[in-house]
Amino acid sequence: MKAEEMMDELHQIREELMAKYRGKSNEEFLRDLHARTAKVIEELGLKPAEPRGGASWSPPSVPEVKKG
Repeated sequence: MKAEEMMDELHQIREELMAKYRGKSNEEFLRDLHARTAKVIEELGLKPAEPRGGASWSPPSVPEVKKG
């Protein structure tokens, strides 16, 4: 799989999860996103990057989408 195809697949996963978790907890979204991303990375035979954040690091928030 080419890098471009991998990025397209990861973007598609992100979009699916954003729709699934719209209006729900960011923690649930990020946990599912991380798990699915890790699966794609594993399928490619790549090694996941080590976290670069320190003890005070927290994942970025997902913007809330207003309904209506």
